[in-house]
Amino acid sequence: MRPTLGLGLSFMALAVGVSAGYHPDVEKVSDFPAGIKVVALVLKGPRLPSVDCLKFEDHAVERLQEIKSFTIIPMANVRQAMFDIGMTEFDTANGPALLDRLGADTLCEAAILGVGINVCLRQTAKVEVRMISKDGKMLMRGQCYGVKTGFPNLNKELRNTFDEIIDKAFK
Repeated sequence: MRPTLGLGLSFMALAVGVSAGYHPDVEKVSDFPAGIKVVALVLKGPRLPSVDCLKFEDHAVERLQEIKSFTIIPMANVRQAMFDIGMTEFDTANGPALLDRLGADTLCEAAILGVGINVCLRQTAKVEVRMISKDGKMLMRGQCYGVKTGFPNLNKELRNTFDEIIDKAFK
């Protein structure tokens, strides 16, 4: 007797559901994170309907607050400061004015670079995190590409991908 197609697909889903991989790449100055006292968080990238940007932002703040050597200014405060000084879009050219307004010495720019899912239920997430000093010096740059097969939670995969960068940058 042959197994039904449904049973075969169930076994296939179980087999592929455990496949995951993260590939972090981090570059940093040799004395990183020395000298960093106050960090302003900025979330950049496309606002995709499948991504809960506020949840990603909250996770980034919580994760960075675990690093006790500096204080984090959450994105909500950064958005308010941007509004107060008439800044509609953030870019690195106006970063120093924003950091002055916030009393921060470093900018942490987290960007969702891409997400995708294909017909084989293979989902990808790519995140970049950059930490830039007030004078424009790149202190740390990390990118991570995450792949998960099965029925993954995209928002969770983005958070895990962010965590991989932070873990490697601060070890």
